Amino acid sequence: MLSKQAECVKNEMLEAVTWRRELTALEEEWCDLLAVLEDAVGETAASSFAIAQVVNAERMTLRRQLAEAQLRNWARICKAPLTPLQHRILGLRFVQGCTWGDLVERVGKAKQYLLREHNKALEILAKTEDPAPKKQAKKV
Repeated sequence: MLSKQAECVKNEMLEAVTWRRELTALEEEWCDLLAVLEDAVGETAASSFAIAQVVNAERMTLRRQLAEAQLRNWARICKAPLTPLQHRILGLRFVQGCTWGDLVERVGKAKQYLLREHNKALEILAKTEDPAPKKQAKKV
């Protein structure tokens, strides 16, 4: 069971994983639209092109957000006093977006062991991160 702070850290870091999944879906939609554009003529081509522009803009925004989230996650992971295994688990999970099945396969350890190390690492992250700065009251 994770502490509230560790749960918050986990949820913030999972943002990148969510964006990666959304980006994958948008990339598939983008490829489908390109195929439609190749075959489209007249009004169909114009409307397909307009839709493709919107999807591409969403795609590029999501790519930027994903890259920023991945950099934030890497910075958090690298600053924390974690073991090499914990670094690897968090990097694979929150930067590369691996599933637990992928983690088990790539690291070669049991899922329960990886989960324990993952949760320990999140607790360490939660304890080592600077809390939000408190606002100082103005002196009158």
